[in-house]
Amino acid sequence: MPFVQLREIAREGLSQGRLPVVKARHLKAGYGGFGNRCELCGRQIERAQVEYYVTDVRDGRSLPFHLFCHAAWQFECDSVEMS
Repeated sequence: MPFVQLREIAREGLSQGRLPVVKARHLKAGYGGFGNRCELCGRQIERAQVEYYVTDVRDGRSLPFHLFCHAAWQFECDSVEMS
């Protein structure tokens, strides 16, 4: 999926409250294969892909992302914080 489209999805998720507006300070990573779906794009994170986890500051749950999905979300969080 193009990065521009991922950013649009991130903006929508932030404005609707599905994603937190936060600069991730701690990031955990590991290989996929647990059947988790990316919080941003909704696609499954495959076994051969690296899965990135961030803790949701609102409720403490773990949010899994693909690398570029995480980057798009963080980019949009930066834009919101600057507004």
